[in-house]
Amino acid sequence: MFRIASSKKLLAVAALVPVALLLAGCSIFASGPERGVDGQVLERSELAARDLIVGDCFSFDSPDGSTVAEVFVIPCTEQHDYVVLEQGSLGAGDIASQGLQKAVSTACEDTFDAFKHANTADERPRQQFLLFPLDDNKPEGDHAYSCAATDPSGLGLTVSANS
Repeated sequence: MFRIASSKKLLAVAALVPVALLLAGCSIFASGPERGVDGQVLERSELAARDLIVGDCFSFDSPDGSTVAEVFVIPCTEQHDYVVLEQGSLGAGDIASQGLQKAVSTACEDTFDAFKHANTADERPRQQFLLFPLDDNKPEGDHAYSCAATDPSGLGLTVSANS
């Protein structure tokens, strides 16, 4: 009888371990900062710049002002420098025909204009682009982009090009 009871306990523990690991895995393997139900980050966190999403408020330090690998994503209710307005990708053909700067500027134009016109601060927002090759081994290929802007009104993302 002792052997049966021990076997049942062992079986019960063996059944619970995978469930506990599965539940723990949800938080262990979740990438990126913790976010609320609205998608906003809950606390300041360091993040790879290519992992920003639309609506993220962030700041960064770049010695030369052009190369940004890591940013600090910040709740939009706290002091921040930039907000991500839009994201997308640019084809290598568009980049080759227009040039990278013109292609991303055109892609971001409507969204930035809507954000700029909604600004209520005396200081006008400035546009910023973050660009990343989709394949790090092909820097001349397609690129992902993020349209961002300074956020002098502290608006966060409350307007869009469709507003």
